[in-house]
Amino acid sequence: MKRILKLVPAFLFVLVYACNNEQAIPSYPLSSTYPILSRGDGDAASLPTGSQILLNANGGLFVENGIFTYNGSTWYNGQNLQWTDTPTETIITALYPIYENNNYTLDNLYSNGKLEDVLIAQDTLSKKGDINLQFKHLFSSLTLYFEPTLATSLQSLALSVPVQIEKVTPQNGTYSLTPHSHTILQNNDGGHEYTFILPPCEECTLSLLLTLTDDTSHEVSFSPHTFLSGSHYACNIFQYDSRPGIRDAEDLIAFCQLINGTYEGEETLDSFGEVVDEQRIYRLLSDITLTKEECQRLSPIGEDSAPFADIFDGEGHTISELTLPDVKYTGLFGHIGSTGIVRNLHINKASSLNTLNTSYVGGIASINDGTIDNCSLTNSNLYTIEKGYMGGICALTGGTILNCYTQNTIYHVNTSAIAGGIVGSANGNILNCYSKENQFTSSDKNNRLGSIAGMSTPRTTQYINNCYIFHSQNTQYWGAAVGTSSKVAIQYFYYNRGEVCKTKDAKTTLSDTSLYDSDYSIDSVHISQLLNEWVETTGAATFPNYTFNKWMIDADSSACFQ
Repeated sequence: MKRILKLVPAFLFVLVYACNNEQAIPSYPLSSTYPILSRGDGDAASLPTGSQILLNANGGLFVENGIFTYNGSTWYNGQNLQWTDTPTETIITALYPIYENNNYTLDNLYSNGKLEDVLIAQDTLSKKGDINLQFKHLFSSLTLYFEPTLATSLQSLALSVPVQIEKVTPQNGTYSLTPHSHTILQNNDGGHEYTFILPPCEECTLSLLLTLTDDTSHEVSFSPHTFLSGSHYACNIFQYDSRPGIRDAEDLIAFCQLINGTYEGEETLDSFGEVVDEQRIYRLLSDITLTKEECQRLSPIGEDSAPFADIFDGEGHTISELTLPDVKYTGLFGHIGSTGIVRNLHINKASSLNTLNTSYVGGIASINDGTIDNCSLTNSNLYTIEKGYMGGICALTGGTILNCYTQNTIYHVNTSAIAGGIVGSANGNILNCYSKENQFTSSDKNNRLGSIAGMSTPRTTQYINNCYIFHSQNTQYWGAAVGTSSKVAIQYFYYNRGEVCKTKDAKTTLSDTSLYDSDYSIDSVHISQLLNEWVETTGAATFPNYTFNKWMIDADSSACFQ
């Protein structure tokens, strides 16, 4: 039987999640060692028309170093390929780009002074049929992100790699290494990120020589790291930040006590923040992992009698192992006032105590009357008492929550409690957020539970716009968006199971709410694209005072923020 060879010209691009670089001034010293962060694979993209690949096949189909050209829809090489009549497995290997005489050797791979990005597609076919291949990166890649001020003062950089690719065997895609160091030179191209192709290797130690515009040189080393084939890695290069801000647990405790008027030490709030454009901004300058003893010395930042009224900028950092204070209104923040802003803050592995005191429980805040922007709660356990309120971001909100998400968090719900993946009770807008794989422990019919909000009964119309949820848990007792709703406009909402609202009144309106399929798509359009369309059009026009996060496809094919 004769078959025409058809190859799918798609290869996996690696997408790097947004990194938060520290702002700095040139006089700050560079750190000597930087950690390398592992990143995941991302979207597929097409090879351009005219691309050529080298293909080998052995088994039911035989091709030896065949060169195929992409014409925009199919691959061809001018020959009619035929399957054998003998049923046998067929092993396919394809490489891109191609080299003269099919020599994937050191001289060709490093012909431009740096390792080329070779793509490989492999498959084993058990029967005759069309051949569909997806290309992935054969080697590793590393992106260095320079904070803006340092990037501007950068003249050139030289990355030294302890090994090189000696050759690649086209028939099976295997490669061999030679233990010779190789230095990749790169001049400043006007950007703040530089990507290098690296040989896969175990526990490799890279080094970097930076030359700045003042003709000074700085040597930088990296923590040993294993680089895997087809994977991407990232590293932030920044200068030491001497701005006022919170650097460790003791700073966080002192800041909390100063805000609440209980501090008895020598620090002042000027140690942790400054006035910028007539607004006082407090900054979190590093990730913090808390001990139980340190958590016991924390109290919610901002009280009912004196809500937090300034800006707290987490700058993308994470507070881990936070045990929320054992008080009625509990969260990292107690009450965010109408002028208060908490942004760019992430909390991981938080928990609240299972006591009779925790009536209003929120990961970021108990009560929000201001703005919570670009914050998250992940991998946490929250408890609330009977008739209590609980939300991953906050328990009660009359303000705005945008660009936030919660994930892999268990909400331990008591009888008649109100709980939501983002907010317990929502009386303000929730915009461009998501809730993913959170769980509610109770199925009591008196509970008001929702993936976004447990209850929403504002005095005037409130919006839940451009949000999505994913949950594998049974949704019989809770709403995909809201448990109980009144005067809520739920628009551009995407969900994988359940009902949008468990109960709703006539003043609740639903528009552009859609159930998506197992591929996170609606009519073959991925929800990340739909979410981005709202960001670029409706969101920008309707809420011009806000900046909304863009979306991308996550490593598990779901949607997440860029």
